[in-house]
Amino acid sequence: MSSPCERRGETKISKVMTILQTLPLFCEYPLEQQKRISRYAQFDELEAGRIIVRQGHRAETFYWILSGIATVTVIESVDGTNTSTLKDVLNAGDSINESPVLTGSLRDHTVTCKDTVQILSINRKELVELISDNPTVEAPHIAYCRKLSLFEDFPLSVLYKNADKSAFHFFRRGAVIVKNSKENEWLYVIKSGSCQVLKRLRQVKAKLHQATKTHLLEEETLPDINRSNRLTAQNSKEPKSRKASTQISCQCCQQTKKSDLPPVFVQLDVLKPRDGFGFADLVFETTPSVSLVSNGAECVMISKKLFLQHMNSLCRQRVLREAKLYPTDATLQKKLQDQANWKEYKRVTLDTALKRVEERDRFVAH
Repeated sequence: MSSPCERRGETKISKVMTILQTLPLFCEYPLEQQKRISRYAQFDELEAGRIIVRQGHRAETFYWILSGIATVTVIESVDGTNTSTLKDVLNAGDSINESPVLTGSLRDHTVTCKDTVQILSINRKELVELISDNPTVEAPHIAYCRKLSLFEDFPLSVLYKNADKSAFHFFRRGAVIVKNSKENEWLYVIKSGSCQVLKRLRQVKAKLHQATKTHLLEEETLPDINRSNRLTAQNSKEPKSRKASTQISCQCCQQTKKSDLPPVFVQLDVLKPRDGFGFADLVFETTPSVSLVSNGAECVMISKKLFLQHMNSLCRQRVLREAKLYPTDATLQKKLQDQANWKEYKRVTLDTALKRVEERDRFVAH
């Protein structure tokens, strides 16, 4: 794999492909992409301390870790001081986030060799040339788009004149394709597999209305069996068991208030073949910020800017009808709060009912 790709014949490509298929990560790619990687990929061995990619530099190359360990760090500004924070550790079989390479954006992290690391790399330019190296045959991702209603009124021929503004790629399971849709410059169309649309929300604490709490805690209970049988349930004092449960509930609330709750991610949608992502941003003024995560999917990528430049009125109307618009942040946050409230209400109600049954059984037994 250290030899130039133009010197690799079919026999050598098959041998390289056979070797790489021992890697689980490589096997996740479709056979056609496995063959492309085997033809164009370059092998290299890097010593400990060598930087593979650097934060802030433009991403131009894909990397796969064949052996060794590499660290992923991010430089963050804390109180005016730049601090390097360890975010992840990459081992054999892992790849360095491919999304910035496909979009030509800047790296948001630095990857450094912890020990001797063997890597496989493939240049983005070579992938683009591979797609457009046979102008007499329509590129597969363009042919696929031609079948979709979203592109019926869009001049797909502009994609040939702007080869760097579109791409076709397989994203392995768990890969974050889009971290923040507000900062995303690409449209995505699922060709095979599926993707999750996730939303980051603030984690919430259950908030039961005070009247509800009072109603549940002050319901009539059976008398304490240790008291005189002449006392009735109406004029007996509050049972100790109820006081204890009230104190425990209050302590839990206080502990929760003090804790710093981490964010939560909720699934809004699952995108399947023929579904698109990012189109709503083209036609709606306000859209929520969401993330796109692959379940193992082949995606067609098209530059938003290019699509907007060539989107006519008919195409705009079609996007308006078919684009998926997700609920606002406020709506989703309220639904999450309502769900937490309902779960807590069910829990408190069930606990109260069970305690009443236990007290009744003890009373009957005596």
